[in-house]
Amino acid sequence: MINTGAKIKEILYLKKITQTQLAEKLGIHKQSLTVWLNGNKNPKIETLAKIAKVLEVPLSSLIEENPDTSNDISNNTPNGIPNNAANNNQNKTENDLSSKIELLEEKNKRFELEISLLKKDNETLKKELAFLKETLNNSKQKH
Repeated sequence: MINTGAKIKEILYLKKITQTQLAEKLGIHKQSLTVWLNGNKNPKIETLAKIAKVLEVPLSSLIEENPDTSNDISNNTPNGIPNNAANNNQNKTENDLSSKIELLEEKNKRFELEISLLKKDNETLKKELAFLKETLNNSKQKH
């Protein structure tokens, strides 16, 4: 199992960012962050994407089993020169993930709408069935 909380803690330490600062930047309560950092619960993928953006690391460094994040965390190559290729790849990956998240959220909204419509259809059918049963009973009583 991936220990996302430990990875976030490590990055916070390396970047000298406090848990309170991260919580404020994410717009969440520190208690929520503490739950994630202690490994009691994992944040949603959308939240992980926000955390990665705030910490300026690739999302993969938070969700992969054993990513090599040494260059990603410092945003430099071993000789200290910014690694623009890595940053471009990171941005592309984050954009791809953001696009997938948006598509899945849209699909989820459509499914919820379909479910709502099916529930309404089901209620209408129940009412119609009750009416037909009542009509049949009334018809039997007359004969």
